[in-house]
Amino acid sequence: MTGHHETPSDSELHNLLTDSVNHFFRDWRADNPPPYYGEDKATDGGDDLWRGLAELGWLGLTLPEHLSGSGLGVREGALVAERMAYWLAPAPLISNAIMPASLLAQSEASAETGSLAASLASGEVRFSVAWQESAGQLYPDEQTATQYRDGQISGQKCFVADVTDNCILLVAARDEDNQMVIVAVSSSAAGVTFNRKPTQQGNMTRVDFDRAPTLGDGPLLQGAAASTALVRAIDDARIALCAWLCGLASRCLEQSFQHLKDREQFGTALSRFQALRHRCSDLYTLLELAGASWHHALDCHEQAPGAAGTRAAISAAKARCNETALAIARAAVQLHGAMGFVEEGGVGPYLRG
Repeated sequence: MTGHHETPSDSELHNLLTDSVNHFFRDWRADNPPPYYGEDKATDGGDDLWRGLAELGWLGLTLPEHLSGSGLGVREGALVAERMAYWLAPAPLISNAIMPASLLAQSEASAETGSLAASLASGEVRFSVAWQESAGQLYPDEQTATQYRDGQISGQKCFVADVTDNCILLVAARDEDNQMVIVAVSSSAAGVTFNRKPTQQGNMTRVDFDRAPTLGDGPLLQGAAASTALVRAIDDARIALCAWLCGLASRCLEQSFQHLKDREQFGTALSRFQALRHRCSDLYTLLELAGASWHHALDCHEQAPGAAGTRAAISAAKARCNETALAIARAAVQLHGAMGFVEEGGVGPYLRG
């Protein structure tokens, strides 16, 4: 399979995108440092930050232009996710923007689709995708028991990410012909109840639907188109998550390198000790391999979305990036020595993130 080759214009766009994210969050972080463990601060940056991301066009980055977006793809969305993770940005870009935008971009053209997409891109309303019904479920076709009948849905979804009191849920269900459908439901609608479980970066929610009314005149997607679109949205989100994990890891490693240069022992910088240099080289190699794995998965996804080989590549990348981020964050705590165990050391929030 031939890999993706960036043209000069692609490279320039990606550099500009990366620079803009760095510039925005460098300034934002100057006024909003990561909270220390146990501080009474929300893990979500709030509506002001979300609107700021909308004004920069990042929420609608992957939406086509006719749906109020920038017309870019998951490659650009993943780049933004990676840089946001580097700055430990408390904004659920993947769950509330990239994944729902992927579904809306593949939906049938209609006034309802246009209205929903405009709300997402403007930051006016948060969105989340509700598809998983059991632990360990990897793709929607494995189990979807939620029922869609006469403009209402009934059923239960688990692990719905970053649900707010007034968001719109894009829900996978089955109609009377047992076909997959994607419908939009307001989280504040009658018949919708949820049980949130806080996490370090937002929340995971179990959502119950009891004849909850859907928005619009019918499903956004139906049949094979709904199944294909949902699989693609899930894969888009997993690739962006891989990039996010690499962003976390790269910041941890950068901070560790700087600490070893600044800290002295026995009259010399720690970075001069061969054992520590070798360990840092090993960690850098892990990070490079993780980055290569998700870029390979992205290449496969762009050329053959939904193929067995693509699913395998995405799963392998997700496993490698997760293991790498955790290994580097733990090593960063150790490389900082005693400073790694205090909040002021700066790496603790990344380990928890």
